[in-house]
Amino acid sequence: MDHILALIAVHPTEVQEWQCANCGYHFMLEPITRTRLILDSGDFSAPHDFSVGGVEAGAPKVAQDDEPLPKEFEDWINKLEGG
Repeated sequence: MDHILALIAVHPTEVQEWQCANCGYHFMLEPITRTRLILDSGDFSAPHDFSVGGVEAGAPKVAQDDEPLPKEFEDWINKLEGG
């Protein structure tokens, strides 16, 4: 069975609320610090994809340490660093 996290609410404080309809995994996410408050652990060991506004995305690809970043990420990081 697919485990898809859906963004179910964004609270006035910008805290996001996510939930998996399959296993009940449910948490709040503070977007700046990426701190999670787990409300229901559901099947915590299952790999979860995510969905925002009906658009689904698969699990992220994990790059190796020696693998170069795609150009769009390098540009984004440069902007964040003031470059």
